[in-house]
Amino acid sequence: MKRYFAIGMSLVMATSAGATDHYVAADGSGDFPTIQAAVDAASPGDVIELGDGTFLGNGNRDVNCLSKEVTIRSQSGSPEVCIIDCQGSWEAPHRGFLLGSSAAPDSRLEGVTIRNGDVRTDNIYLGGGGAVYCEAGSPRIEDCILDDNLAQRGAGIDLSLAVSPLIRGCVFRENIANDHGGGLYFGGTETGGAMLETCEFEANSAYNGGGMHARNVNVSGCSFLGNQATMKGGGALLGTADVSNCHFEVNVAYEGGALSVYAPSDNNTYTNCTFFNNSAQDVGGALHCEGPDAPIYVSFNDCRFEWNEAEYGGAALLRSAVYPTFTRCWFGNNEAAVAGVAYLHHALPVFTECTFYENTADWGGAFLVGQADPSWMNCTFYANAGAMQGGSLWVSEWAICDLQNTIIAFSTAGPAIYVDGGGELSMSCCDLYGNAGGDWTDDIVHLYGTSGNISLDPQFCDAAGGNLELSETSPCAPFSEPNPECDLIGAYPVGCGPTPTPIESWGRIKTLFRE
Repeated sequence: MKRYFAIGMSLVMATSAGATDHYVAADGSGDFPTIQAAVDAASPGDVIELGDGTFLGNGNRDVNCLSKEVTIRSQSGSPEVCIIDCQGSWEAPHRGFLLGSSAAPDSRLEGVTIRNGDVRTDNIYLGGGGAVYCEAGSPRIEDCILDDNLAQRGAGIDLSLAVSPLIRGCVFRENIANDHGGGLYFGGTETGGAMLETCEFEANSAYNGGGMHARNVNVSGCSFLGNQATMKGGGALLGTADVSNCHFEVNVAYEGGALSVYAPSDNNTYTNCTFFNNSAQDVGGALHCEGPDAPIYVSFNDCRFEWNEAEYGGAALLRSAVYPTFTRCWFGNNEAAVAGVAYLHHALPVFTECTFYENTADWGGAFLVGQADPSWMNCTFYANAGAMQGGSLWVSEWAICDLQNTIIAFSTAGPAIYVDGGGELSMSCCDLYGNAGGDWTDDIVHLYGTSGNISLDPQFCDAAGGNLELSETSPCAPFSEPNPECDLIGAYPVGCGPTPTPIESWGRIKTLFRE
């Protein structure tokens, strides 16, 4: 009794001079026997430091910080050795922390591991946030590990009602949500948005958004590895997001193995992101972008899509009121039964300075264009393969396509472009050359020799090694013969000296027009 009175007096004296640090040990020693006891005794702005070890039992789980703005952190700064074990179950639900409120908007949690939280229930309040539930405010959670937690949504962290939270340097591992956001859930607000920086999402799962489900979010420097969604967005399900320098690898879903972008969704931007070896059982091996109820506007800049696979759209499905732009993006070695790169339907995508390299499908080695209006400007297609038809493009009877200053070369199976029925195709300053099934064939033969369209070796510097820059003698170099009226053709400028010019045989010339 005297001990707690003395602590209370020292707390009052310290608070009058500023914030106070309190220490809690895993064995119950320290200034207070539990984390909750320290929170209850603390004043706003105080810091509660946790010793190394595993914190168990009541008072060290379900810690309620809603009425008080405090910082809780490991003393060592090493989350691997400062562990909150919630020991939750369906019969006895527990989480780590309730954090953030209008009364305590800026609480902090730093440098701890929270594991074995379980709040699966039909109750909305208890059903979110197996490790951490944020009620409101703008809490900061940094350098934490959220591991093996279970919930209805946001099994690692549920930010449902938060305004502008910051999550930095956290690891979300093997969390499972029955509904949305295996690692993290953020529904978004009209007045703020979440910021996620340098976080790792690994082996989380959910019905939608295996790693994360969020809207109105800024994500930078994060990785999404081996996450899984039963339906959409194995790595993440995002709406209205600004995403940069993120990596998506070996994520799996039914639609959108790595990422699903949902509507309504404006001003989505993805910059310098990589999508590698993701897969979807149905559509969009890396990316699923579909807006049947409202339009989606999204841009991808300097992104790479490689070795992704799906039944339709090895890299992407773009369908229904979708307005995407892709600039300086690389699509390589993606695979599908239909559309090795992307299946397009009711979409208006624009591809600028993009590369499509060694993608394969049965139908449409790179693209199958349904009822869509795509355009390609200064793009390079190399060594794509459509085993049944359409080495690079399969254009349906409902499509309206435009290609400008684009190279389609060396398809290993199928003609450069296959037009099924009455699809509309406009082309200018394009070079179709060396495609296994022919170049200017069937319904596009009338475009050959007009508007700067040619069929000459583009003279890549080292195509087999992935260098698709042009030699200085390339006919695709800016304003070169036989097209002095055409600027650069393809995605890459001149980058090497002259390459050997192949001798044109009569047999090779006949393949230009092969039926």
